[in-house]
Order: sequence, then structure tokens, then C-alpha cells
Amino acid sequence: MAVESGNHSYAHVKRIDDLGKSFEREIEKFFVNYHRLIGKEYHILALKGPAAAGRCVAQARKRAR
Repeated sequence: MAVESGNHSYAHVKRIDDLGKSFEREIEKFFVNYHRLIGKEYHILALKGPAAAGRCVAQARKRAR
């Protein structure tokens, strides 16, 4: 998940813990239900923070070259 830098509503979010447990569950349910609607099964394996996200983006960039 990314937050647009000018979005003041979520400016306080720097780490995954800043979201709060209820919001985390809401996001998880969204993705599970979205994929269910298109006929796919989706499981949340883990919630990770910005360092892990940065590594994923870097790996994707390498693969795209």
C-alpha cells in the first residue's frame, strides 16, 4: 500500500503498526473479497513494513529490465 505524499489524512502513517489493527483487517478483507469476486483465491501471508516494500519494488525493477 502506498500513500500519496500530499495526503494529509494518512501523513502520520510511517510503519504498518501506524494503521491500527482494525484498518489492517479491513484492507485484508478487501483484497480477499475482491479476488473472490473475480473467481480467484487470495490469502494474506503477512503484513510487512516499508523496508520490505522497498525490497519488493527493487526486485521488480530488476526483473523488468
